[in-house]
Amino acid sequence: MPKGIFRDSSPLTKLTLSGTIIFISLLFFYFVGILIVKLEFHTNIEDLANNGTEEFVASHAAAFKLFQVLQSIGLFILPPFIIGYLIDKDSLSYLNLKKRSGVYAYLIVPIIMVASIPFINYLVSFNEGIQLPSSMKSLETWMKEGEKNAEALTKVFLQANSWRDLTSNLLLIALLPAIGEELLFRGILQKQFSELAKNHHIGIWIAAFLFSFMHFQFYGFIPRLILGVILGYIFYLSKSLWLPIIGHFTNNAMAVIFYYLYSTGHVSKTAEEIGTQPGEIYLAFLSLAITAALLFGLYRSEKKVKESSSSQ
Repeated sequence: MPKGIFRDSSPLTKLTLSGTIIFISLLFFYFVGILIVKLEFHTNIEDLANNGTEEFVASHAAAFKLFQVLQSIGLFILPPFIIGYLIDKDSLSYLNLKKRSGVYAYLIVPIIMVASIPFINYLVSFNEGIQLPSSMKSLETWMKEGEKNAEALTKVFLQANSWRDLTSNLLLIALLPAIGEELLFRGILQKQFSELAKNHHIGIWIAAFLFSFMHFQFYGFIPRLILGVILGYIFYLSKSLWLPIIGHFTNNAMAVIFYYLYSTGHVSKTAEEIGTQPGEIYLAFLSLAITAALLFGLYRSEKKVKESSSSQ
């Protein structure tokens, strides 16, 4: 197909095209992953998915990691570039990967993510305390079982006994998801839902909702939703995809590094525990206020950069 063939299509057509490409790519890489895991590790992916014990996951960690990498490529990384190619003659421009921001923006985004930790962690604690009605007991049991399996997988992925393991985890767990998920959720979905709704704020919240929903973890849904909203506003305010990628990487990297330091005895708690201890609720609201102030600072900074560029 020629470059930019869908450039003048309606927002709904672009969104439908994007959904189709994402689905086909995900399906293709899913079956490729099944085949490679079968040939390389002599096991079925169904066995990996259905047996969520930490011991089983640990014994098949390499297979899990390889399958995850393939799924990340198939779902998050490849589709946005195909979509960008079909909608715009320049995929990088369509994905906002050519937009430059001011130096201040690159410095403040990691600080925003650090500042938001206590508030996000407070939401984690709040979300975990939600109980469904007794009539939905079976659903609650199913969700808790899924959460348990996801936790077992996360622990194995985060396990690191050396600096080499830590570096590998930073690439696999922090950098790859940061690039891939921002390409899809902010670079494609937020933009297209904003065009469809003719409202950037609606686009931000829908993309954040999908970002959280696609992790399939109910007891982490609210904090992940708010994390997606923060990344969404960073993208909206800067018009550069590199800034939410940096923010996403910072968030993931902090979890990886803190878990490594915790497991090796260098710190007494993980990043997820900051702000969740009794008497620390004030940290959550202070965190929220600082995060909002820093986002406003990013807005002012990017506005000055834009005005400066326009005057030249």
